[in-house]
Amino acid sequence: MDLIWHLARTEDWEVALVDGRYAISTLGLTLEQVGFIHCSSAHQLPGVVGRFYAHETAPLTLLGIDRDRLRTAGVEVRDEPGDPGHPDGERFPHVYGAVPVTAVTRVIPASVVDGRLVAPGWDDRPSTPPPLTSLYPDWPQHARRLRDGVCGLTPEQLAIRAGPAQDPIWALAAHVAGARVYWLCGVFGEPGAERTPFTDPASGLGWEDDPDHPRSSEELAWALDSSWAVVQATLERWTMDDLERAAERMYGDVRQVHSRASVLGRLSTHDAFHAGEISQLLGLHGLPAIDLWARRPPT
Repeated sequence: MDLIWHLARTEDWEVALVDGRYAISTLGLTLEQVGFIHCSSAHQLPGVVGRFYAHETAPLTLLGIDRDRLRTAGVEVRDEPGDPGHPDGERFPHVYGAVPVTAVTRVIPASVVDGRLVAPGWDDRPSTPPPLTSLYPDWPQHARRLRDGVCGLTPEQLAIRAGPAQDPIWALAAHVAGARVYWLCGVFGEPGAERTPFTDPASGLGWEDDPDHPRSSEELAWALDSSWAVVQATLERWTMDDLERAAERMYGDVRQVHSRASVLGRLSTHDAFHAGEISQLLGLHGLPAIDLWARRPPT
């Protein structure tokens, strides 16, 4: 069960039990006022309580909300930066719609004492596995280097290819972006495809499938940035305990089963493989190569 957490004022939760839905964003601000409901993952909750609830004296109720039940109810959850002014900052789950009370699977009386959450049952919960970002510490750098390597190229440079039957640079970069969204959103059902160019991820169709419509460096930057946001949010949401969870897909007439671990391995090496292809093509034409691994001194 994939739970996200929200600390509600008890009086607001009691209203929700009567209405059948919870529509408070945070501390007296409504969903209508803010546009979404603030939530946290388990490991983020203590920090949220310390920053925003330290002086809260009203009775509180900790709500554990099931992502899958929200999805079934048609309520979208987006993992977005907690501070919109820092798009690379820590991401938090934001619920874009009222929460049906049937999606709340844990309800725990709570209070805040000396800036710390006190919630019987929550304090005794099993330790939460860390997110998968710790397993892929260099992947964000690799993604940035690939994006930066193609985003300033001219149309003529993006059209460079190894031979008549080979894909040009623009198509290789587009394929990287589309594959991320296909596997994570189309196969595993993760959110975020609607904010990428690939809004029908299960189709498996990408820009590279339309070779008569070359894409610009600006379009490729959008595709790579938005698809990376899907990867980043997934790595922050999935944990070590999730790695063996699997999804099915049909490949032609063949039914295939893929674990989360295998798909993350596929995507990370897929990024690196095609970055290498692009880097070689650039180098052969006297253009700056893409170095995924070099550590650059801070500026």
